[in-house]
Amino acid sequence: MQHSLFSLLWSLVSFLEKVPKCVDPPEVDFGEIISDLGHKYGNKVQYECNMAYMLSGPKWITCLGNKWTSPPKCLVKGKACGPAPGISNGDILSLNKKVYSAGDFVEYKCQSLYTLDGQNKSFCSDGRWTAVPKCLSPCSVTEKDLATRNMMKKNISEQISYLQVGDSFEIKCQSGYLLVSESDFKVQCEKDQIIYPQCTERCELSTKEMEENNIKLFWTTFIKRAFVSHLDTYVFTCRSGYTEDPNSSPFHVRCLKREIQYPKCATLKELGKCGPPPPIKNGDMASRLYMEYDSGTSVKYKCSKFYEMEGSETVTCQNGEWTNPPECFEKCVTSPKEMERNNIQLKWGFLKFLFFSPDSFEFMCKNGYIEDPSSSPFEVRCFKGGIKYPKCNILQVCSPSQEIMKKNNIELTWSSYFRKLVFSQVDTFEFACKTGYGRDPKSSPFRASCLNGKLEYPKCT
Repeated sequence: MQHSLFSLLWSLVSFLEKVPKCVDPPEVDFGEIISDLGHKYGNKVQYECNMAYMLSGPKWITCLGNKWTSPPKCLVKGKACGPAPGISNGDILSLNKKVYSAGDFVEYKCQSLYTLDGQNKSFCSDGRWTAVPKCLSPCSVTEKDLATRNMMKKNISEQISYLQVGDSFEIKCQSGYLLVSESDFKVQCEKDQIIYPQCTERCELSTKEMEENNIKLFWTTFIKRAFVSHLDTYVFTCRSGYTEDPNSSPFHVRCLKREIQYPKCATLKELGKCGPPPPIKNGDMASRLYMEYDSGTSVKYKCSKFYEMEGSETVTCQNGEWTNPPECFEKCVTSPKEMERNNIQLKWGFLKFLFFSPDSFEFMCKNGYIEDPSSSPFEVRCFKGGIKYPKCNILQVCSPSQEIMKKNNIELTWSSYFRKLVFSQVDTFEFACKTGYGRDPKSSPFRASCLNGKLEYPKCT
């Protein structure tokens, strides 16, 4: 059964292929085909009448293998018309009659260089003519027109005086001008007017003005003499060591007809501002650091551990300059080595080792030593981390010589001193003449001091 069905379908296909096609569908006076689905068996086409005509018969006809079914007719409807209307800068192609039947039409054509706008035919419809076309004037183009717009023809040898509507030609901007980015390189005629592109004066970035205003381009790929287009935007920034002037124009700048309004930067001092406070040795800022400070702003410093501050901890920005910063000096530290070398010790004996003091130290001689007459004071103030150590010498003992006293006919007046074996250097010995002797006029004083272990003896005769 399947075989029989296949054979039947094959036979049908073969039959359809052998069926002849229809020729082109017949034309209808005062009408036209508006839909054509093909010219094979069973295909259809649709007709429609011109204005002032009405359809008589079927609007669809069908292809029946080698012929079409009968087409419709377009019959005149309505009243007749008078002479066809004329148009400016154009003509009627046929002789203009006094009377036209309903459905009649005339065809128009424009004069040289004029362009037809609208349908080229007008129909008589129930006593009235349908809309007539217009003839659009050509556009006039002169070298002067182009020059006033800073442009010229791309092809200089090309001779152009007039352009029909819709026509165009290529141009280029004159030297020193650039085409606005939104424009095309064409001059075009559109319905009685010319659409010109825009050529505007180009801007030239000036390195001199940029240097005078202490600015540079934000993008560092700047060449020394750069031409930029109208409406192009450039971003400037301050050169190193400068900041934006509050009275400056914006730093985003557009090129406007050859003009660039350069922004301005100035030094902080010129603006009455200060940069970061000066750094100090062995110290740091006690508050957050900024790149610039307004006049009148104060900041504080702090010294590192084991260092002491001299001067005010606060500095103030005054008209672009900071007041004098403090200094940080190492705290005074007593040196056991220096104390040993100078035969001294701290007065308070329980302080045996390194001792820090923000104010002063007091020393004394070690046991068995005495203050050096040329020594600096034993009460010492700490000055910028330094200590000036006093000095002590070893104690020398004085013991009066019985032999010299006998020879010089003298004796001690204070017997208690004679019994001492060791006498302090500052101790004084007082002598007197023995009985029967008197002071020698050339004798040294009878009150003698022990100096470096020696005594100067007086003399009696």
